[in-house]
Amino acid sequence: MEITPPSHTLTFTGVLSESRRIIKSNYSHFLTLSLLFLPLSTSLIITPTLRHFTPPHHHHHPNLPPHHPPNLPPNYNNFPPIHHLIYLLLIYTFTLCATSSITCNAHHLFLSHTNNLTTTPLTTLTSITKSLFPLAFTAIVSHALMFLASLTFLMLGGLAFMSVQTLSSLFGVRFVVEYDSVYFTAFSVVLGVVLFVVMMWLYVNWLLVNVVVVTESKWGFQALVRSWYLLKGMRSVAVKLLLFYGVLEGVLVLVYSRSVIGYGLGSWAFCLNVVFGSGFLMLLFLQSCVANVILYNYCKAIHGELVIHVGDYVGLSADDEKVPYVVTVVTA
Repeated sequence: MEITPPSHTLTFTGVLSESRRIIKSNYSHFLTLSLLFLPLSTSLIITPTLRHFTPPHHHHHPNLPPHHPPNLPPNYNNFPPIHHLIYLLLIYTFTLCATSSITCNAHHLFLSHTNNLTTTPLTTLTSITKSLFPLAFTAIVSHALMFLASLTFLMLGGLAFMSVQTLSSLFGVRFVVEYDSVYFTAFSVVLGVVLFVVMMWLYVNWLLVNVVVVTESKWGFQALVRSWYLLKGMRSVAVKLLLFYGVLEGVLVLVYSRSVIGYGLGSWAFCLNVVFGSGFLMLLFLQSCVANVILYNYCKAIHGELVIHVGDYVGLSADDEKVPYVVTVVTA
């Protein structure tokens, strides 16, 4: 199909530019869909502050009425575990619905390169119901693999530590572990940093998993392998996107969750901080989701599965190869 997209390179700034264009073209529609992120964003703002509003346990005299501090909710930790589980499942379900619907609509807009969506609420609902279980299953698989990788890494670290103890005893060297020593602390820090880098590397390579599940109907291990393959040549862009949105979201959560602590629960100041913090965080989730869709299509273009107009030449972020000027979209 013939298109005339804006001219920019397949880089971090190009992804941000194209994602902003897509969101602005149907801002009200995407804003409505992003409301599904509201439970997650509100929870991230409020949950860290609950312990500050939890009334302490006091021992009262039997003849004296218990004192209940004003504007404090019931103890969050007293809720049964099943309530916490239902609460988390509801938030996660809404998040998956938002991811599915926004990804589907953004991908459609990018390929058609029109400023108006032709999708209806029924098609959006169909995309959600079609992708909800595959997204959940793929998330379970990815988290299970991350857990196994972390466990394996920690076991290898423990095995290396035990090997040093065994070798020292064989040579008649008395090896005493001082857990409060500087050396043990340094060893733990290095181990933690390496583990964090490994986890982040996996997360970067699986950044496009949700887009693959929604657009290609691949899920589980297939989606993970597909994301890993597509990001070849664009991993530096993926890292920048991850850091950019991750830092912004983290700062927002930190600032607004700490700002509401000084206000009484239910006060106007508390409500306004929660509303503004949740709203800004919701918009960041929206932009991050659309940016992943753009990155996915750019990666397909690099691998010859999608041809897009990006100017006379475009530089690939990882090397000096070039993609020629074209004016058509061809989906493989």
